[in-house]
Amino acid sequence: METPTTTQNGPATAKQQSYLDNLIATRPTWAATVGLAPEGIANLSFEEASDWIESARSVMPEREQHPDAIPLDKLEEGPYWTLDGDIVRVRRSKRGHLYGEQLDPNEGQFEYKPGIILRLKARMTLDEAKEWGARFGRCCVCGKLLTVEKSMQEGIGPVCARRFQ
Repeated sequence: METPTTTQNGPATAKQQSYLDNLIATRPTWAATVGLAPEGIANLSFEEASDWIESARSVMPEREQHPDAIPLDKLEEGPYWTLDGDIVRVRRSKRGHLYGEQLDPNEGQFEYKPGIILRLKARMTLDEAKEWGARFGRCCVCGKLLTVEKSMQEGIGPVCARRFQ
């Protein structure tokens, strides 16, 4: 008995386009070699996008650390500054690997950013965390809105302040 194959006609899905955008960002040499640019993703068909995804997944991501970044073996969990001045929370996965989440100061949410730990310039000090928190009204360790008067004045809550010790 023959297994039926399903093909979808029409444009690439939003999920395919987003995934391809990430694949291009993490494999720039591959993307340049095959001539695939982020602007061209919107014009792909579903099948073309599937083919590009399959091709990109056969290539290892480029993980080149920025020369001014902290060496990976010196990183530990906690808040850091990126080379661009953004705040990143470094965490450890269940498998023991470090990864970074970038803080959106307007939303107070941390969002996973692939490869961001390759662009960290300095661990944030307690004084920097307090200064940032007092200025924006959010904790840079957990991202929560500071609502208690003492925490708002200090720029950090008592639980997150203990994490620096």
